[in-house]
Amino acid sequence: MLYVLSILGVFLEVSLPFNANFLVVALSFLVYLIGAKREKNILIIGIMAFILSLQTNDFFIIMTVFICSYYLLDFLFLHLSYSKSNILIFSLIQGVIYAILSYRNLKATYVVANIIGFVVLNYVYICISKRKDKSIKG
Repeated sequence: MLYVLSILGVFLEVSLPFNANFLVVALSFLVYLIGAKREKNILIIGIMAFILSLQTNDFFIIMTVFICSYYLLDFLFLHLSYSKSNILIFSLIQGVIYAILSYRNLKATYVVANIIGFVVLNYVYICISKRKDKSIKG
């Protein structure tokens, strides 16, 4: 259910008419998918890149940024855990990814709004992932 709601959120944020890019759900869900470390998540990342490129003609640029971000964040997850103490680190990395994806139309108010959204949604995704971990018995 979380995947469906997140994909719908990505589709909604791409569809809304903003003056600049708004990628709060997409980049926060990207970090959650990489933190979950499941093989099917790579397909979902490709679907997200396709949805983000529906309004533009930059599919290969978006896919390249997502692939590079995947490897960067996967490397960080070797050393950091997906926990509340690392929210700011992941939010700053998402801010850099946002700046790369919207280099043509970068506005300060949207950067601040996206970073605040990254912090909030990362917190929500971390709480959801910790709740799922408690239900798994070893």
